[in-house]
Amino acid sequence: MRLGIRARLGFLALAFLVIPFLGYISTVEMKRFMLRHQQSSQLIAARAMAAAMHGRYDLFHLQKRKKSGELEDTALYIHRASGPFRIDGDSAEWAAAVGSARRYGRESLLMESGSGFDPGADGFELAVARWETNIYILISVQDQAVVPLSRGRSNPRKVDHLTLGLGDPEKEGAEFIIPVSSSNELLFLKKTGGEGKLVRNETLAGRMKRTANGYVMEVAIPEKVIARTMAIRITVADVDDRTLGRVKSVVGPLDEGRKGLLRLAYQESPQIQSMLGNLHLSGVEAMVYDRAGRLRASTSRANGGDDLAVLRILSNGASAHTTIRQGLKGEMVVAAAPIKDDGGAILGAVILERSTGAAQSMQDKAMENTLWGAMLAFLVVAAGLAVYSTRLSLRIHGLRGEAEKAIDQAGRVQVETLQSSRESGDEIGDLSRSISGLLKKLRRHHDFLTILPRTLKHEINNPLNTITVSLENLAAQEPEGAGDKYIQSAGRGAARLREIVDNLAEAASVEDSIKEERFEGVSLPMIVERYMENSAGVYRDHQVRFVNLAGDCAIIGSDSRIEQLLDKLMDNAADFAPAGGVIETRLERKKDRVYLTFYNDGPPIPEGMSERIFDSLVAGREGGERGRAHLGIGLYVARVIAEGHGGSISAGNSPDGKGVEICMILPVAPKG
Repeated sequence: MRLGIRARLGFLALAFLVIPFLGYISTVEMKRFMLRHQQSSQLIAARAMAAAMHGRYDLFHLQKRKKSGELEDTALYIHRASGPFRIDGDSAEWAAAVGSARRYGRESLLMESGSGFDPGADGFELAVARWETNIYILISVQDQAVVPLSRGRSNPRKVDHLTLGLGDPEKEGAEFIIPVSSSNELLFLKKTGGEGKLVRNETLAGRMKRTANGYVMEVAIPEKVIARTMAIRITVADVDDRTLGRVKSVVGPLDEGRKGLLRLAYQESPQIQSMLGNLHLSGVEAMVYDRAGRLRASTSRANGGDDLAVLRILSNGASAHTTIRQGLKGEMVVAAAPIKDDGGAILGAVILERSTGAAQSMQDKAMENTLWGAMLAFLVVAAGLAVYSTRLSLRIHGLRGEAEKAIDQAGRVQVETLQSSRESGDEIGDLSRSISGLLKKLRRHHDFLTILPRTLKHEINNPLNTITVSLENLAAQEPEGAGDKYIQSAGRGAARLREIVDNLAEAASVEDSIKEERFEGVSLPMIVERYMENSAGVYRDHQVRFVNLAGDCAIIGSDSRIEQLLDKLMDNAADFAPAGGVIETRLERKKDRVYLTFYNDGPPIPEGMSERIFDSLVAGREGGERGRAHLGIGLYVARVIAEGHGGSISAGNSPDGKGVEICMILPVAPKG
């Protein structure tokens, strides 16, 4: 593909696009540096927060067992619900509180009659939630043989039942027995007096629901009832003996002298929240999780942060680290550090999150400035190059157009000095002056070739006349004998030489005189018809025909030049047409053009010679039927005359391949 100067300069201007690319690389590196700095600062802050909570069991409601040294929770966390509960005994809407639930099994066995307790089939799970002013408790009990309260079993202590204590029984605590009911309505029986008399209580509300492997109880307690002590006691009594009502097992929290009290605690810790409030890091979201993965405090996000970072620390024991993740607010830098005790046990984790928006914003701003700067530079340079290349192209196009017009179709120099960029001092100016110099040399050479035939005619005719006269005298003095054939041969050679000189002189004179010729309106059919009538008597050895299909039409031209052209075409046709052959001239008109076609049934034109036979000194076919050598002057003269009349001439083999057609096209004279 050929590219012009403007296209090349345009591609060169594209090199300026490397500026935004380099700017992009620079801003990316700058962002990486800022992110590394941000990760480092967040990690230091996370470690500092974890160090402040080191060994603080009280913050997470933990204590070590005296015997085993294992950590255990001293509180049951209250899940903050997202909406009110329907008290219907259905555990479906408790799915979000499963993480805060606690299970009690053999390790919580308070009493067992015989060996009937099955760890896989007995026990219960306890979950606590809060919504507005109520505390909700869900007890999911596993019991393969449920014995409910009924007409035949009216003693609530001899059926499956729960004992629910609110607060410390030694300090104004209340205790309720909640028997399993056949109607799914829960009956709350409050112990009163020293004898443990049971009285129905309407303060609490609840329902139960039987399941495939036991039953579920859902209880609603006004928050004000337990707000002061925030402690409950709960046990589940399993009665499988339907006849005697003996209790098989009792399961509930009772360990190390806590009187079966289960401390309730809100998941959000005010103490930890206060510590987070002292963290002065702009744009940082801080979260603290306990060892169970519960969010205990947060500066802004109640739903927690990077679960993967928490999992790495709490489950895999990972050390302090930082990561970059994609969050709802975009890319985030997450720093995580474990909270431990002196023994290395993990109490929880500190998570600090901060958006990379500052680094991204700086990168975007720098990239924007780079792009705008590069775009402006590119546009300025591109505009400059476009103006320069356009001016350069216009100069080159102007020089090319002027150079093309300096030489006409016949190869004659019309202008010696090109005006385009002649005074310019650059390379195009040098080229213009060089072409002008070449045109001057070509003009002198063409002038030499133009006067050469006339000079040759004058210089050759003098000795040629002497030779001719000498041959005539020699023929007159010598009697007829053996030397006559040599004298005749020399005479024919001299005559042929004179003909060649005359033809060259004629061709040169036509080129000059056709420019000075005065044209007028003439009837082309009349000229051709008169000429063909005269030619019929001259070329008796051929069948000369004329066909006029154009009617009467006029052209602007010279009748003498048209006859000269007809002479050349007829002479060419007669030379190559065989004896007795056909020479047909056909005249046709198509719109504003008239077509004059000469046909002869001579040998075809060789391939590739159809255009060249009209050049000077070019012969398309060797010899002819009349045995004359061809210099290629006649058709050249015909082309000069045709083009001088504003027409054109062409040659080609006839469609049937049995002859040659030469066609001249001339414009018809306008009417009026």
